Formats: sequence, structure tokens, C-alpha cells
Amino acid sequence: KKNVVLMICDALRADHMSSYGYYRNTTPFLKALVSQGNALPLTNFYVTTSRSVLGISNILSSQYSLSLGNFFIHDLLKKQGYAINFILSGDHTNFYGLKDYYGGNVDMYADGYSLRRSGSAVSVNDDALISTTFKELDDYDGTPAFFYLHFMSAHQAALVSQEHVAFEPHSRRQSAPALEMINSDDNGLIQLDRHIHNTIQVLEEKGFLDDALIVITADHGQSLK
Repeated sequence: KKNVVLMICDALRADHMSSYGYYRNTTPFLKALVSQGNALPLTNFYVTTSRSVLGISNILSSQYSLSLGNFFIHDLLKKQGYAINFILSGDHTNFYGLKDYYGGNVDMYADGYSLRRSGSAVSVNDDALISTTFKELDDYDGTPAFFYLHFMSAHQAALVSQEHVAFEPHSRRQSAPALEMINSDDNGLIQLDRHIHNTIQVLEEKGFLDDALIVITADHGQSLK
């Protein structure tokens, strides 16, 4: 049984990723994975919604709704003996009650809200908490594992550190000029690419990567002028 890692990147747009041919070098790590034959880029895909809660529901349960009692992919894997781990940037505890919606088959749960309250994160939308939390987990012991990792760097509300700001001027205000919004989005993708790289490194260090299937997707795109 392979370890399964699902990375949902909030508000990620394929047309702003250099791994999909974007003229700016926003996702160098992902581009390298593709060029080396270690990742398969999909070209036939569709966005089913513009709302996070419905996008997440589509991916985890194939349902275009939030209903308690939905059957999820992690429910199926739990029946097959998988350990279920959710490490999520963003506030999934209060946002539409997603934590309750995910059901009772989650063995390890951490989101931006719980980590911010414990003092382990500087912001609920800081993707650094994912690899940091991952490092605290036990090494792979042979028990197959499912990981749902939620990244916020591409989202307008994300915390983006100055070290990842390559394009100026930038702004995440909805009323900002188009160029500032595009620059901000591209800066967020640079940070996202770095956090995905860091997370995969931790997966390797912990022994989960030797026999793993990793899926990188998005709940919806980002609206840009």
C-alpha cells in the first residue's frame, strides 16, 4: 500500500506556474520535477467552483455540498488500514465548520487556528507550519499513511514572507491596480513552491517518500484583473 499525500493549494492558478509555461519563474521546484520526469502535469482539468468549501468537498468526497456524513476518500483509506493525517494552513476549525465536516476518521489533526492558539504559528495562514508540524511526527513505521496538506500561499489572505517577494510593486488588496495584484499572486507562488519543496524533503527524511503517491491540486483559482 502506497502512502498517499494530497496537497490542496488554495487559489492556485496553473497559468501562473512556470511548470505550465508561465513566463515568470514562479515554480522552479515543480518545473524541475516535471523536466526530470518525476511529476506528471495534467492538462485536461476543470474548476468546479470558486469557493474553497465546495472545492474541498469536491476533492475529498466528490460531493458539491457540505453535508455531515459525507463519505470521504480518507474514510475508504481508513478502512484499508491507513493512518489519516490532516495538516492544514488556514482556519478549518471555524470556516464553515470544516473540522467537524471532515468526520471522525482523522487520527492526527492540526490547522492554522489550532496551531496559532497554541503559539506554534505566527498566522493561521502561514504555510511554514506544515513542514514544521510534519517534523514532529514519528518516522514511517510501515503503516500506510494518508496526508491531506492544505497550503495558503497562493491565496490573497496568505502570509507571504519578504524573502519570497521577487516582484514589485505588490498588493493583496482587491482594489489594488492589476499589476500589483498579479505581482502579489506570483510572489505567493514562489513561496508555495518553496514550501512544497520543504514538505517533500521532510517526507523523504521521515521515510514516507520511498513508496508514495503525491497529488498536487487546487480547490479553485485566483481572480486577477
